[in-house]
Amino acid sequence: MKGAIRTEFQLALRRSPTDDELTRFMKLYEQNLTGSGHVVAGKAMLMAIVLRPEALFRLELGTGPIDEHGRRRLALREIAKAISFALDDRLDAGLGSGSQKYPLQSRCRRRRSQRMVQPRATVSVTSGFSFLRAAATAVGT
Repeated sequence: MKGAIRTEFQLALRRSPTDDELTRFMKLYEQNLTGSGHVVAGKAMLMAIVLRPEALFRLELGTGPIDEHGRRRLALREIAKAISFALDDRLDAGLGSGSQKYPLQSRCRRRRSQRMVQPRATVSVTSGFSFLRAAATAVGT
């Protein structure tokens, strides 16, 4: 069951659970196990992970001390998520991996970021109309 908790954390939160979280979710599973059985207990435990605010919302709480303006620096994981979502509509799992101190430092990471920014190939509107015209001719309308 601990493996399922770790896997769900990776899928939903893109991180490993802390020891405290692992203990809490195992306890939740064991509480539901006695009255509901393995299937319901497992589903309840996995749903509890997916319904955490961290999985549902993009949190940018930051870490470290507050500066003289009342601001706090974002955690490295939060910076990587913000950059990833700013460049694309999906989270790039490789952007924050590797060096924990400077996730975008290496040449490989810079290249990956540049590839993400480059425009994707799109179908032109005129070719779309040509396709519709050809389809209408083939159908006889």
